[in-house]
Amino acid sequence: MNHPARSPWPSITLRYLASFAAGSLAGVVFWSLRTPTPVPPLIGLVGLLSIASGECATRRAIAAMRDRVRRGSRADTSNGEVNS
Repeated sequence: MNHPARSPWPSITLRYLASFAAGSLAGVVFWSLRTPTPVPPLIGLVGLLSIASGECATRRAIAAMRDRVRRGSRADTSNGEVNS
């Protein structure tokens, strides 16, 4: 019995919701203790932007390396010779 492929969207949405909830909880804790946030908002946003861009760059680099490996393995077997 074949099952349809599950969409990744529910798990991605849950990750965003969990991240939002954790950030909101941290904000409530800082507010309730009347403690200023440890980082000015602009610096925090720049840090988050750099984390997101680093994650994206890493994914693209890994995908590019996988493509090179796949193309390389196809090129090695395309001439009919067996590599040992």
